[in-house]
Amino acid sequence: MVKPIRRKEVIGATVSPWVKTEALKLVETGEFSSLSDLVSVAITRFITEYNAGKTESMKTETRKDAVEEHNNRTRNKNIDFFE
Repeated sequence: MVKPIRRKEVIGATVSPWVKTEALKLVETGEFSSLSDLVSVAITRFITEYNAGKTESMKTETRKDAVEEHNNRTRNKNIDFFE
């Protein structure tokens, strides 16, 4: 018999009683097929949104750095001009 290949990793986590209760309610309503399914979807969404926000933050910082560099160059040219 061929052993099925598991494509997911097993993790353990500790959550508050409230989080566990709310998660189980979602599973009981049929919104998610299992607690594992809910946790997988929640973590995937969190990581995706976190990385998107991080990327936007990095873009903002890159723009700020570019503006600051431009201002420094302009300031230095003006100083050279007057010296």
